[in-house]
Amino acid sequence: MSQPNFKVISDSLNALATEVPNLPNIPIFSVMEGLERIAKRVDQTSQRNDEISLRFNRVLTAYEQRMIARAVNSTIRNSQATIEPLLTNDGNLPEDFPRNFLEIEGASEDTIKKLLFVYGQPTDGDVTICKRRLVGYLGIIALYV
Repeated sequence: MSQPNFKVISDSLNALATEVPNLPNIPIFSVMEGLERIAKRVDQTSQRNDEISLRFNRVLTAYEQRMIARAVNSTIRNSQATIEPLLTNDGNLPEDFPRNFLEIEGASEDTIKKLLFVYGQPTDGDVTICKRRLVGYLGIIALYV
């Protein structure tokens, strides 16, 4: 029975140990790494697209609600009639939203400008200009400040 040649085994193991670190240099490994990076980027892009879609849907829903609210507000002819609230882009109702036209007339400049700011509207001008801007933004067309 023949005995194993430990020198040959040792040399073979040394050669294997020397060559194993070179395995990633084989093109298939580079291709696989590239595919893994691409897959990761696709996942990141998909996640970003989902976030953008969610944000877009939120803004679109608020926009549609504001259009309906403005249509309702355009029928207001009485200064004590309830104003249909307009949501902000994040879907919330701003603080100190006026319940009727009289509350807009009696509101302070600071309150009016805060509302304009929350809705992304210009806040320049005196209180009368700002109230007119808010009334127009809310869709109230028959009553004037």
